[in-house]
Amino acid sequence: MSANGSSAADQSVWQPTDATTFKLGYSRYFTPPPFELVASPDLALVANTTAAPAVTLDSTPKAERAHYFDVGATQIILPGLKAGIDAYYKIASDLLDEGQFGEPIFFTPFNYQKGWVKGVELTLSYELDNWSFYGNFAASQERFALDLTAGSGLRTTLPRGPPNGATLPGYLQVNFSIVQPIDTGIYKGLEFRFDVLNLFDQIYQIRSGTGLGVFAPQFGPRRTFLAGLTQRF
Repeated sequence: MSANGSSAADQSVWQPTDATTFKLGYSRYFTPPPFELVASPDLALVANTTAAPAVTLDSTPKAERAHYFDVGATQIILPGLKAGIDAYYKIASDLLDEGQFGEPIFFTPFNYQKGWVKGVELTLSYELDNWSFYGNFAASQERFALDLTAGSGLRTTLPRGPPNGATLPGYLQVNFSIVQPIDTGIYKGLEFRFDVLNLFDQIYQIRSGTGLGVFAPQFGPRRTFLAGLTQRF
């Protein structure tokens, strides 16, 4: 939520055992649009240019009001190993969003009259002495790292379809990294790093440019190899 917004919240927590915790919460949010993005430009200055917006009618964005419900649970599986799940549902009026209207990549806040947001979050964490692992794995000697980015696809508009009436296909990007300390006997903290972005070279589109407020079509990066040296002092 915006830092300029306000909220009122209630939450109930039930802990039937030392290892299991359930929570149930409700919040009421009032969120003004980002003040730094609210402007009143003179469209006549860009008329008949490439910067002219497709729609010349505008209205001042309104503050979003929302009811937010969430329910979740955490479970200690083993000492230091904790799993959690949290489901949320938001009902909003004047739902705020930001979009690019015109050729320059400037974002402008706008409202949907009604909006519904829902989702589920899964967490897994492990703590051991001074180490903390959260959603990934690291080995201390050769320092391999593997991370994954997944998305369900941004909104898009089909030909002759309603605005934002469809979504792009989901995507999955896997990145791989290896960091190797180098002992030169002179400088300490020298490391060699090698990264592979989009390890399986999946071709996917982040946005098509046809959805409301998601202009400027863009594809995800193809397989990329990066290497470098880091010296810490």
